[in-house]
Amino acid sequence: MQIPCADSSLYRVGQEVTIVGSIGLGLRATLWAYVVPLVVLMVVLVAVSWWTEDEGLAALVALASLIPYYIGLYLLRDRLQRTFTFRIKNAKP
Repeated sequence: MQIPCADSSLYRVGQEVTIVGSIGLGLRATLWAYVVPLVVLMVVLVAVSWWTEDEGLAALVALASLIPYYIGLYLLRDRLQRTFTFRIKNAKP
């Protein structure tokens, strides 16, 4: 992980530091990592199950629907990286 800082000469590679981010960042990360995929999974599962009445197929399609979601997250990683910013709180000597 790379954390931009004003004076990088204070730190060296391998040094232990404390990284902090806002609570909002944790909630947003939880939303993108768990909540949105769960909603996508459940919506696709219910829709395909209702449409085909085949629960096995519905489960497979619902799981497969997460592939484009995670590919999309991967492709947007640079944009998300700009959103999720952290800072160095303190360094241990």
